[in-house]
Amino acid sequence: MLKLHQRDAVPMQTGTTLLDYSIHPEPNPLQASAEGATDVATLTLIVSNGSGSIVTCTSITVSILVGTYAKDLVASASGITTEKPDDWSIAQSGGTFTLTPNTQEAGQIGPDGVTFTFGDVTINSEVGTTSVTIDELASSPSNPLQDRPGTIPLAKFPPQFTLSDLSVDPTEVGSGGSVTLYWEGSPTGAYSLKFNPGSCAQNIPVGNKGPYPAADLTNDPVVVFTLVVTYMDEAQDQPVIAQKTAFVTVDPPPPAVTSFNATVHDQQASFTWSSQNALSCSMSAWPNLLNQSGTLGPLAIDRMRFSMVANASKLSSAPANADLAFSIVTQLTVVPSPCQAWRFHRSSDGSMLVVVANSEPDLVVAVVDTEPLTVRNSLAIPSSDVYGSVTALSPDGKSLLINAFLKNVSSALATLLIPAIVLDLVEIDPPNFDPDTAAFSPDGQKLFVTYSQPPFPTRVLNTATLQQETSFNLPSFGPCAVSPDGTRFYVAGDKAFIIADAASGTILGQPALGSEISNGLAMNAPGTLVFVNGGNGIVSVVDTAAMQVIQQIPTGSAGAGKSTANGIAIGPSGGEVYVADPASNFVIAIDATTFSVIGKIALPESPVDLAFGTGSIMQLYVLGLSGTIYLLEVTGPV
Repeated sequence: MLKLHQRDAVPMQTGTTLLDYSIHPEPNPLQASAEGATDVATLTLIVSNGSGSIVTCTSITVSILVGTYAKDLVASASGITTEKPDDWSIAQSGGTFTLTPNTQEAGQIGPDGVTFTFGDVTINSEVGTTSVTIDELASSPSNPLQDRPGTIPLAKFPPQFTLSDLSVDPTEVGSGGSVTLYWEGSPTGAYSLKFNPGSCAQNIPVGNKGPYPAADLTNDPVVVFTLVVTYMDEAQDQPVIAQKTAFVTVDPPPPAVTSFNATVHDQQASFTWSSQNALSCSMSAWPNLLNQSGTLGPLAIDRMRFSMVANASKLSSAPANADLAFSIVTQLTVVPSPCQAWRFHRSSDGSMLVVVANSEPDLVVAVVDTEPLTVRNSLAIPSSDVYGSVTALSPDGKSLLINAFLKNVSSALATLLIPAIVLDLVEIDPPNFDPDTAAFSPDGQKLFVTYSQPPFPTRVLNTATLQQETSFNLPSFGPCAVSPDGTRFYVAGDKAFIIADAASGTILGQPALGSEISNGLAMNAPGTLVFVNGGNGIVSVVDTAAMQVIQQIPTGSAGAGKSTANGIAIGPSGGEVYVADPASNFVIAIDATTFSVIGKIALPESPVDLAFGTGSIMQLYVLGLSGTIYLLEVTGPV
């Protein structure tokens, strides 16, 4: 009720009270009684508290003037009815009403306030302005208990005088917006409209009815329109005045980043920016709020795209982006032509890459040191000794899985300083099945190997004993991974992403993928998202908790079809995903939050596999189809 009546309530104009008082008359404005008329009015007394402290009220005395003159409100106070809160009492003596709380708690008035209603009020017949007197006996933590008076003026217009509410459309606009105001009143009065659009206060004479357009409103957060009606009665020396109000919420101008630029020096980035209509700015890779304009850096580079938004009290701007460019800083031919590189593995410490390539008539396995980029050793294994192309490097970088027939392959691999797990030494059930992909558990204690013939078995090996612990069949085969906690096994199969229990093989979910062929997958650090590189140029994003594909991202031209190449990697920040597109000689960068393509990195040949370095410098290693490794670093802005 309080909010309902405050809009056109008449406030106290003089007084020293601790509480705030206003009266909402109905009709508004009040009308002097015509001869023989039986119309009555209602006065709602609104008692509010904007002090921020509780005011303890002992009593409130409301006095109205009784008589037949213009300065009086009613000719008789008899018949006036009252409404009050349940825990208050009202005593009347003539035109004086004493409002008393029944308990001390009821008299403690906070921000919600209280209201009292005086009904069946018969206004006397004289046009003029009367005063309602308020005597407050109250105290607050900083003010002693004492009587404090105040007065509220009420205008009485002629009986035939009418005035509608002041309405506005729309009630909310953006900064600089426009509205239209509507009202209608009796023509026997002078009308003016007061408001401050934001530039300066306006007091504009208007007619007795709208519409009135008001433009370019910028006064944040609200523009108050007050319609003032003045009527001069021939029998009075002073005019009577009534007011109607309307409010328009003005949203502040939206914040915007006006400039955001990056420079790169010694593999670190520095940033400058400016904004408008902002309280602060926020930048990716920086945890704290920034000023509306300024400089930051140098910072270690952990992504291709840095984004900044400008913040206001209610809104944030669209992001402004500063993109950085990768350039090839060195390259190393690992396997001489002609060859077809399949994939490479990076050790967990980033010090080593293991390259696997087909160089007829041999399978070539090469160990490459990353600092500097040099071939440590390589081994050519006759193709007749190799059964398939499946390889996997253990998380600690100390064990390489390779599928081969001959025991001497294991001893030969020792020359690479990497002990080998040779699947041919482990009994295969059923026999003569081609292994397709493999993945170690995060702790390196288990090895999951998928096979490409129906019923598509997956064998789980103990890496310490090379004994099979269990096996299970899945609906299809493809690139695979184990969840960070080791409880789930994922396979990017044909048309569907298979989510299985890692211990039993029980299928938990099979969300559909955007491609019939999957070239590889990459999982973010917490294991909540898996990105699947489809052979048709679509990257599918799998939410592992919901077990749903939540986005399908076109990356450009279709890939080269199914291969053993992984072709996808997550950047150091975790916020970007990089995908090899062999058909276009590009590496495609994807924002891992918005799932949009944010950049492309051109290469001299088809990329087949990707890996990021683990040091403080953002380094991207790309394996080309020809057996060449390209080392790319950020060298400057795009």
